Amino acid sequence: MERQIAGGVPDSAARWVDSVLRSAWVSAVCAAFADLMWVLMPSDCVVCGARDAVLCSACTKNLHRSTLKPFRAEEAAEALPLDLETNVVLPVVAAGLYKDGVSATVLAFKNHQRFTLKKELGRSLARAVRTALEELDVGSQRTSSPVWVVPIPASPASLKKRGYWPVGELLKVASKSMSHSGGLNVRSILRVTSAAQSSHRGASARERRSRRGTMTLAPGLTVLKGQRVLLVDDVLTTGATLAQAHQVLRTAGFEVIGAAVLAATQNPR
Repeated sequence: MERQIAGGVPDSAARWVDSVLRSAWVSAVCAAFADLMWVLMPSDCVVCGARDAVLCSACTKNLHRSTLKPFRAEEAAEALPLDLETNVVLPVVAAGLYKDGVSATVLAFKNHQRFTLKKELGRSLARAVRTALEELDVGSQRTSSPVWVVPIPASPASLKKRGYWPVGELLKVASKSMSHSGGLNVRSILRVTSAAQSSHRGASARERRSRRGTMTLAPGLTVLKGQRVLLVDDVLTTGATLAQAHQVLRTAGFEVIGAAVLAATQNPR
């Protein structure tokens, strides 16, 4: 019998919704709708409140300046996995710090339907991904196989709520901005299965994480043993999500070289 998730929805239906919301035509519809709403209902700048600009020119320059020099951020994330053989924490490169204009722009894009912000945020993410590939891809000399860039998946609930996948949309922009160097070999091979929805009140941190769903490999995936992978997410906090993705991929035989994120909540320095 097929397992059912909260609300009595079968897993097959959840996977179908997941695939539809990740499709190119849904992204195109979201982009067209966002552009139409911008024409009909001009918005104030999400950072400073300036009129008639989702992100004014001054705040755009500040965002660029704040994410111009990606940095290593793993020391501030206590839940990142540790390589027991080398005693080294999974390396993470962040484009900027999750504060001020950066956090305001990310939140507006993720939670307030400011879809057009993906262009500037995607370019910022591209700088982190490029730096991570340059610094962490130590296996490039032993094989010609390109690194797979694997985004952290969204849960079916968040996809349904937003109508788009923030990390996936940012990676599209990042890959396009890096097209001169061949783009990115993006592989969406991770999925999140829905967990039963219940109150988080009084629950421990571990219990709250378990209720967000379980991360798995996409069904039907042919695993290439030793294939190098770079994880990509939007914001690094404790590193628990990256740790979960790392465990799934390592168990399947992938080699996770590190991660790149748009922003980190704490400065390791």
